[in-house]
Amino acid sequence: MRSLKAEPDAATPFETRIETVSDAQVLVQARGELDLATAPSFSRAVISAIGLGRPENVVDMSGVTFCDSQGLTALLATTIHAEAEGAELAFVHLHPRVSRVVRLVGLDRRLNLPGLPAGGGERART
Repeated sequence: MRSLKAEPDAATPFETRIETVSDAQVLVQARGELDLATAPSFSRAVISAIGLGRPENVVDMSGVTFCDSQGLTALLATTIHAEAEGAELAFVHLHPRVSRVVRLVGLDRRLNLPGLPAGGGERART
């Protein structure tokens, strides 16, 4: 098991841990706030996990309590990277606040979110 830590910010520490679960699966556990300061580190960890060459890559988001636009961009960018590599990438156990933001911007239609109904969330009012 390998741990990668973002450059810590005293106000918003962020940590990722990569664990090879089996010959077929890698788990990335993320904890903290996914924002402008931590999104690059998050992306590096997920891309590093994908680079291990396992067909299934799972990101446990249960410890991520906040996600801003840069965090959303990181979720989409890592998904695109996984697709380009021919790997599966799933984000699981989203915190309700993160799930709400993902749904508001429509990323629930684009990301692999097992257990979260696609397209069923609330939408921003116009």
